[in-house]
Order: sequence, then structure tokens, then C-alpha cells
Amino acid sequence: MSLYDDLTLRREAARRSHDSATLDALQMILSAAKNEQITMGHVLSDEELQAVIGRQVKQLKDARNDFVAGGRNDLITKTDQEISLLEQFLPQQLSEDALTNIVSEVMGTFGETVSAKDAGQIMGKVMARVKGQADGNRVREIVNRLISK
Repeated sequence: MSLYDDLTLRREAARRSHDSATLDALQMILSAAKNEQITMGHVLSDEELQAVIGRQVKQLKDARNDFVAGGRNDLITKTDQEISLLEQFLPQQLSEDALTNIVSEVMGTFGETVSAKDAGQIMGKVMARVKGQADGNRVREIVNRLISK
């Protein structure tokens, strides 16, 4: 069964059980997927759908930071529930050690002297290698930490 079909079945189950929080999150992701499908002009593969879900999770995390700054505890709780639900459909995230090892390997290809100028290139190669298994902010933090050593 494709990821899209799984999301659709879960949406219908949430609708039947009157689980509005789950229903809202699944409606949001299926709507974003439909928009992406229209833009791309073809049915989304599971990887493409995971990329859409990843973007939605990132947007929710950014919004959560705004809610924290505004003291909106009701929206923080709702956003946390949506994030945890959607993260179930994403690939398993790499551990800190595994991600650090990948960054170190990529940095090794740049020679002995790696400077802050190389950070963008390093990040690009690392992100291509981890493909959704690590957040860009985590990668940037590790790259900056290793460059500054």
C-alpha cells in the first residue's frame, strides 16, 4: 500500500471515530500533497510525499516557536500533536553520532583545511546523502561545530 493510500485510510478512520485532531492533521497533509501533485503534474511517489510531509513538519515547528513566544499554550499543544502524528510517516531520523560521522566523512573530502566558506558545500553534500533523515538545522549545527574545532 502506498503512503498516500495509508494517509487516506487513516483520515477516514479518524473521521469515523470523530478524532478531530488527527483528522485536521491528515487533511492538512493530504491537501498539501494534492497541491504538490498538481504542481508536479504526476502522482507523488512515497519519497516525494515524505518530502511534502517533512516541509509541513518544518512549518509546524516554526509556527510552534512563534506560539511559544506568544504564550499560546493551546496552540502549542495542538501543534505538538500534529507534529508527532506527521513524524510517524517520515523516515527514521539519524542519531547525533551517525550524523556527526557523515558530516566528518564529507568534510574529509575537502582536504585538511576546511573553513567557514566551505560550510554551504558541505551542507549540500550531507543533505543529499541523508535525504530526509536529518533536519537541516541539525546538520548546520554539526557542520559549524566541526569547522570551528
